[in-house]
Amino acid sequence: AVDSDKRCLVFSLETDRRRFTHRLIANASSVPLSSLKDPLISQADKDAIARVRDKILKSKIRFADVFDTSIEQICAVSRKEKLKHPDTKFIFIDYMQLVSSEGKGTRNEEIAHISRKLKVLAKELNVVLVEVLQLNRMLENRPDKRPHLSDLRDSGQTEQDLDLCFMLYREEYYQPDTNFKNHVEIIVAKNKEGPLGTITMKVNLPCNQFYELGQFEI
Repeated sequence: AVDSDKRCLVFSLETDRRRFTHRLIANASSVPLSSLKDPLISQADKDAIARVRDKILKSKIRFADVFDTSIEQICAVSRKEKLKHPDTKFIFIDYMQLVSSEGKGTRNEEIAHISRKLKVLAKELNVVLVEVLQLNRMLENRPDKRPHLSDLRDSGQTEQDLDLCFMLYREEYYQPDTNFKNHVEIIVAKNKEGPLGTITMKVNLPCNQFYELGQFEI
């Protein structure tokens, strides 16, 4: 993301800009997130962090400053950004269930309204809109904890509106003694223009990094 030449707008509703930036730094520098504030950090890691910070400052990543997380405000800020920077290609929302909308009945009806508005916004601005979504807790009651589309929290409308949906599963989270440590399954649960399936990758959690199998060993 840091090296991409595509302009993107980020709505980080769950964490503040500083914490979100720290995650970007850990990912791009390969320095563990927990080490970023370590006073005993090595000079090599300091240099790597400095290089990445410089890239972030020069990148086309823009953090939206919003205190009102309503769908109306998000749409207004997005339109303003697209007007100012027509080359904006991506909008990220972390995460969608934190978006609000007044006077839309039940929470399910509210989420359905938000989902439809975001769908229209993506088409209107001709951008790829990426939403982080929460799951409900129903999967905790199943022997197989792999998530399904029906596990999306609060509304089936979101499931209907998505063009592409990736769901993550780490067996190690539920079974610490598994032979598949540091593995993550990326489940393509919905794909309007291609096949469904599962991609297994290696994950370096301290640095928020994903690798192809065999590419990186932890």
